[in-house]
Amino acid sequence: MRDYYYEIAGEGMLVRCPSEKELSAWLPSFTDFQTLTYQNPCCKVELRIKELPAESGRNKTLLSDYTLVWKDNFRIYEVENGYEVRILANGSKGGWCMLTSKDFTESTIYLPEENEYLPIILNWFLMVAFGQSVIRNDVILFHASVVVLEGKGVAFLGKSGTGKSTHSQQWLSAFPSSELLNDDNPAIALEEDGSVWVYGTPWSGKTPCYKNKRAPLTSLVRLEQYPNNEMRRLVGAEALIGVLPSCTSIRWNKDIFGKMNQTLTAIIASVPVGHLKCLPNQKAAELCKTEVWKWNNDNN
Repeated sequence: MRDYYYEIAGEGMLVRCPSEKELSAWLPSFTDFQTLTYQNPCCKVELRIKELPAESGRNKTLLSDYTLVWKDNFRIYEVENGYEVRILANGSKGGWCMLTSKDFTESTIYLPEENEYLPIILNWFLMVAFGQSVIRNDVILFHASVVVLEGKGVAFLGKSGTGKSTHSQQWLSAFPSSELLNDDNPAIALEEDGSVWVYGTPWSGKTPCYKNKRAPLTSLVRLEQYPNNEMRRLVGAEALIGVLPSCTSIRWNKDIFGKMNQTLTAIIASVPVGHLKCLPNQKAAELCKTEVWKWNNDNN
């Protein structure tokens, strides 16, 4: 076996792969995050190629059979001491499978077929394993698009199809010095000193934006399509409700979900949360920037 180490959002990930395989060929988006070694990685994953897990002796309870990504080709079961996550597609015998510990710190991914779907499946499994394992260290993966302007990160949240990527592009057009940090799954970390940072990750949806960079998070903005542009600040429970749906967490695990809510509460206590009703135009970006910068000046 060959060990590959990655550092993502300040946390370590170890992926153990059969030595005859070249993992970088399957995971090009991870290139900028690879490191020679990492002491005590929070997430350890072993890959089993052309294998399936044994079924005998594993009592399991179905937790969900649907996800937005895989539709009804998805299954997650609770099994003894952990979870079994399956993707059923294209006639695979049993599909692709990941067995993981309850805290997602130890996982085994079974990839029975080497075909064009393998990199996509593997990438998604690794995102799930990493995203759940780092929550205990005050790091949360968000479904969001993030731009950085003047050294400040702004994360745009919302349901799929709301226009997060479009709004980020409006910022890039309106403010030429701005930069896209991530377009789908950035990580937000609450640091030991109480500061909040947003990180690029190897997961950026359909946009190839895989940057091993970070910026102080200046605001979380929930988007909603609307006939005109208007924005207001959310506080307290309304702010929590506004950002919670965008967080990546296994709701069935009370420890993980509870820790995520604790971290999220601390994040929104120090980072302004906004609700932007908008058109897909540059004026929406200008309004958003004006309000976010004002909120941060008021906080200071």
